[in-house]
Amino acid sequence: MRFAQALGILLGIGVIGAATPAAAAYEWHDCVISKVQLIAVSPGTSSPRVGVECTASTAGGISWFSFLTQSDIDHAKMLLSTLTAAKIAGRSVTIGFEGTDTSGSSWGCNAADCRPILQVIMH
Repeated sequence: MRFAQALGILLGIGVIGAATPAAAAYEWHDCVISKVQLIAVSPGTSSPRVGVECTASTAGGISWFSFLTQSDIDHAKMLLSTLTAAKIAGRSVTIGFEGTDTSGSSWGCNAADCRPILQVIMH
């Protein structure tokens, strides 16, 4: 198994364990990565986060997925590494998210087109 694939699997397991309530149902989106973004700081508008934009949106119009850096810095680092490796290698990822979770709007993940990342699997 390649390092990046193993990292993606480990990241998915770790992020789900840390960020998902046991009863939460989440959706999956197959993503061809358009952009990987690290927001260090945007004073007054958002918090530090890792984001990814997919070339196609979900049926609900979601094309951006983000992870709040300060919620778990180690997971944020793994997520940034996994997404960057996938982008560089031209690989797709599958992103797990909760479609009704708009809590990210408080830290810069726009409720109209972004959802917090719960899991990432690199293909």
